[in-house]
Amino acid sequence: MIRYLLFDIDDTLLNFRDNAELAIRRALADVGLAFTAEQFAVYHRINDALWAQVSEGKLEREQLYRIRFQRVLDALGIVADGAQVEARFRHHLNFIAVPEEGAEATLRALSARYVLATASNAPQRQQELRLASCGLAPYFTHILTSEGLGYDKPSRRFFDACLRALGDPPRDEVMMLGDSLSADVYGALNAGLSACWVNLKGAPTPTDAAFPVVHTLPDLCPLLL
Repeated sequence: MIRYLLFDIDDTLLNFRDNAELAIRRALADVGLAFTAEQFAVYHRINDALWAQVSEGKLEREQLYRIRFQRVLDALGIVADGAQVEARFRHHLNFIAVPEEGAEATLRALSARYVLATASNAPQRQQELRLASCGLAPYFTHILTSEGLGYDKPSRRFFDACLRALGDPPRDEVMMLGDSLSADVYGALNAGLSACWVNLKGAPTPTDAAFPVVHTLPDLCPLLL
């Protein structure tokens, strides 16, 4: 029986696209630059590709932070210091948190029955600040991140560290919920946990999917309660 729920944060509980767009606009404004919606698509393309490399073990998170915005700026033909923009972006992102629809009500309902913790590939303090700012932090007994644990999803060591933090519950009592098939779903399944795909973007479901899929956060309640 499932007793523990591990939640990814970005694009699962928090709308990372809206969060990131506002943080980028503020970061570029800090260095005297403007940013358009069309340019934002370039950021997402580069950012998604870099995070995929992190998930595949081909790139370290700190390397991503060092190169991300310089690549974005170069692709846009903007002359600016990528490291400075990255620093301002991460500063602003600490204080921006746009929850996905139904996030608070869903966590409130699930927390009455399950132990909730986060399991995020992100900086520890950043996620603590963001969850606190939007009122979601009180629903979690642990805010677990790759930075705090020392391992990245989808590594089995990441999920092993999550279990240790929770007091080593049996693996069949733990379910991972997140938007990434590779990092959240298959990472958890490969570590012996259950998993649920939170597919808010309506991506095609694999034909061989052997895990539950929800398309809104409120859909978790009839599934789990």
